[in-house]
Amino acid sequence: MWLLSSSFLSIGLPHMVPHPYCGKVSRLLTGIRGAGCTALVVAVVARKLELTKAEKHVHNFMMDTQLTKRIKNAAANVLRETWLIYKHTKLQKKIDHSRVRKHQRKFLQAIHQLRSVKMEQRKLSDQANTLVDLSKMQSVMYELMSELNDRSEDLERQMLSLETRVEQLTAGFSALPAHLSATLSAQHTTLLHLLRERDARDYRGGGWGGGGAGGGGTALVPVNQLAPAHALTPSPTLAPEPQQPPEGTIEGSTSPNTSTSSC
Repeated sequence: MWLLSSSFLSIGLPHMVPHPYCGKVSRLLTGIRGAGCTALVVAVVARKLELTKAEKHVHNFMMDTQLTKRIKNAAANVLRETWLIYKHTKLQKKIDHSRVRKHQRKFLQAIHQLRSVKMEQRKLSDQANTLVDLSKMQSVMYELMSELNDRSEDLERQMLSLETRVEQLTAGFSALPAHLSATLSAQHTTLLHLLRERDARDYRGGGWGGGGAGGGGTALVPVNQLAPAHALTPSPTLAPEPQQPPEGTIEGSTSPNTSTSSC
């Protein structure tokens, strides 16, 4: 136990060691306190050297800018070496193989540099994503959830109003045939009554004219010539019932003067 604790606390094994148990315990306690003080000093120094959130964001932004520039330079180097290889292999009459190999090596180095810079940029983006403030993300998520709840409530209200309107339309459509039949029957009754009154009026006017002439022989005008064609189309429901003329009109029409004039 003494060897283990002395090695763990970095006390070491000097030539002079305490033999009594009290001395060993006191030395162990002293070593523990020294290790604790050392850990506290290291933690304070590390906290002082650690960057704050704002400094980390600024550092990540600057590193991202630098990596973007390096990517552009590496891509330009790749294009340049590609053009030089094409120039020395296709555009020149005499091919210089040493120069071609040199540009090929530079071309491969530029590709390797481009890939490494892209990998560094990916690592930096991953580190930047881990620096997101949890409280800010929680507030953003709460706002999003509240907005979604509000939209769902509005949608429910709109669906309820739409359902009530659909029910009203259904009730109106179901009551429409009865209303149409009642309206048509009322119009049919009114039209029939008007036709009967006009026929009776025309018939009376024709009878009186024949009796007053005393031999003029005025004939009755038929109803089809007085009424419009579309109002008096022959139909079983709209056909007017035949009316019997008054007795005085019949006697006047069958007078000997009328028969003589007709002859």
